Amino acid sequence: MGLRYHNLCRRVRRCMTSELDIERPHEITPEAVAPNEGSPEQEFAPQRGDLTVCVDDLREAAAHHNDDWLAQRLIEEAVALDRKRQKRGDGVYWRYVNIAYAAQTTAENEFNKLYIRGVCRFAIESGIDKVEVYRAKTLSAAPHDPAQLLGNTADPESLLSVLRGDKTVEDPPLKEAYFTDTGLSVRLPENHAADTSR
Repeated sequence: MGLRYHNLCRRVRRCMTSELDIERPHEITPEAVAPNEGSPEQEFAPQRGDLTVCVDDLREAAAHHNDDWLAQRLIEEAVALDRKRQKRGDGVYWRYVNIAYAAQTTAENEFNKLYIRGVCRFAIESGIDKVEVYRAKTLSAAPHDPAQLLGNTADPESLLSVLRGDKTVEDPPLKEAYFTDTGLSVRLPENHAADTSR
């Protein structure tokens, strides 16, 4: 199961897809990661760098689905790639990695970062000056709270700039790394949560 997104409504989805229009890379290729020691489901390291997220798939997930749907698309593409490799005689790789785990983790990270951008953009457009960090998923292998962020608030404009890749933001309250492999996300403050239903 993917992350629990508290403010995933139609207006936030629209903000997410609008964020994709700002810059349109052909694909998003996450960095490869090493396995977590002692994890029974990772006999071999899932090379997430080999799983590329198609922007069109990310847009479809943002508009109509969630990170679980995006993970399934990655699995289908990985299996198709493996079949092609096997026909060429070099398809050994995918037989030895946990494709489902790699796809789920990649999908969660990419969808979550886009979701956070959507929430921040929604907050800015709605005149809401803070977003709040919450635990969207409990991960046994992840740090409990990498920088004691749970419950902290951040300026949505600064966070949105950071996630857009702006390196000029001084003393960013939250870094992109805080939302990668941690199960953390952001939501509107409780007193503004109802705004997403309007």
